[in-house]
Amino acid sequence: MNEPRAQQIIVLATLITIGSTSGAELKGIKKAQNLHPSRTIVGGFFAMLGCSILAEFAPSAGAYLAILVSGVAFFTYGLPTIESYYEPQKKVKK
Repeated sequence: MNEPRAQQIIVLATLITIGSTSGAELKGIKKAQNLHPSRTIVGGFFAMLGCSILAEFAPSAGAYLAILVSGVAFFTYGLPTIESYYEPQKKVKK
């Protein structure tokens, strides 16, 4: 893998990570209640900055680490957010 391709993967992983965690916060998912919006966004960018610096020296390692981080964020915060939209709504009796 070359360095420009690794950087493209890292940018996509950044969007997935920030989107998953921010979406869980906005939806009010129970797992995300202890997260703070500013820490989530800054922490996601710093994690991907570290992957980007690693990709300068070892493109494959940096890209795979970014994929790992975004995968964990997606399965931890993104999937419960998506599933919450498809849960049956409770009917309110009048």
